[in-house]
Amino acid sequence: MPLDSTAKNPASLTEQLMASVRQRRDMSSTPFLDGERYEDPRIVTRGSFSRKPLKPKAKSERAASTCPDLSDLLEEFFFDWLQVTLPNSEGRSSCAVGGREEEAAVDAAFQWARKEGLHPGRIRGGHNGYRAALPFSEAPESLEAVFQVNAGSSGGLMPNVMLTGGHGACARLAPSLQQAFPGARLSRADAALDWSQEGLWDDLLRMARLLSSGNRKLGGVRVIESDTGRTFYLGSRTSTVSLRVYEKDRERAAKGVIDAADIDPDLIRIEWTFRPQSKSKVGMAALNPGQMIRSSVWARDFMARAAQIMRVTGRVERLHRQEVAREVREKTLQGTVEHGLRQYGRSFTRLAAARIVEREHGGHYDTAMVEPHQIEAEAVAIFTELLSRTGMAAAAMIEERLDEVMDPDQWRASYVHELMDAPDAMEASAMRAQADMARLAARSGLQVTA
Repeated sequence: MPLDSTAKNPASLTEQLMASVRQRRDMSSTPFLDGERYEDPRIVTRGSFSRKPLKPKAKSERAASTCPDLSDLLEEFFFDWLQVTLPNSEGRSSCAVGGREEEAAVDAAFQWARKEGLHPGRIRGGHNGYRAALPFSEAPESLEAVFQVNAGSSGGLMPNVMLTGGHGACARLAPSLQQAFPGARLSRADAALDWSQEGLWDDLLRMARLLSSGNRKLGGVRVIESDTGRTFYLGSRTSTVSLRVYEKDRERAAKGVIDAADIDPDLIRIEWTFRPQSKSKVGMAALNPGQMIRSSVWARDFMARAAQIMRVTGRVERLHRQEVAREVREKTLQGTVEHGLRQYGRSFTRLAAARIVEREHGGHYDTAMVEPHQIEAEAVAIFTELLSRTGMAAAAMIEERLDEVMDPDQWRASYVHELMDAPDAMEASAMRAQADMARLAARSGLQVTA
């Protein structure tokens, strides 16, 4: 679907993308070893023996003791990929697909792209469960996208935006994107550093192997050699933190970006990928590349040793931890019910539609026409029917003291009596369960001891 990039009103871009979202939503029914020895990688403190016990430093003192050269090295890292999910009005990631909150977020992303001088391309299918996407480039005639807006999530998520490399465009635009969308949730971030030093790739590989041998969670080092140069990986690509180290200029030459004569054979790229867990997504989205590296235990460990190999520091220095804000949301009955609706609502509505087609149209989907309100009513009927079988309503009535009218003192006393009688009630229930099991065992001819 072509996009009219000459439209002066950004709202028209939003309307076109949202129309594509609705069209694609309607068309889709399913979402979709080296033998050289290195020193022990563990940090140790060497010194003379003293009978006086050492006092641990306070956290503030430990943080202040970070080597400045090592901190400066981390500041050299830049974003080579940044992908976030935009927040809704409540700071959450869920929304009604095609609704006002999704439309407002898409429009805000378009406004940001326009402010940064980016040019829209053609609307196409999205990825990772998004049905529509609009890429943006730095020039009208350019075919290389540096920014993309994804919308129409099959899982009911808010729009997702991504900055993708683009010859330094991601590094240049990332701070502006972070500032424009506070509260966004980080999906993925790549923090990269280019460094030229003879033998660096081999030295880092040996260090990585020693480091992984003492940490089973890293899963070992994987090495790939191809026409694009040598690459090694540490950590699973699906884990929260992973590392890739490769020969950058050889890759660029293989892709035709530079001539073979211009290759720097010693140029290495160190690239960290972060995919945080749900509670850390908002906190991680606000960090810069160096801070992201400091948030991981083994990333700090690797970089502290890499800095020595890269001759930035004279020894393995201390690298303090970066604290990451974690979401703490109060759990409520309303929130639990809404989560259950998002998780099982589609199953209820599909079953409701199937029942209507079977009952009123003889199971013929090709000739059936059903309105949304019919499906909603049928889904409610299904839920009511299933709920009535469980006896949960009667149990809730008794649990909440709604089976009779009581004055306040009597109401409070009923809870006190319940707490006092709880141990006896639990013991009686256990005895009944054991008696039932003994009866069933005897009926099956089993000899059991009391």
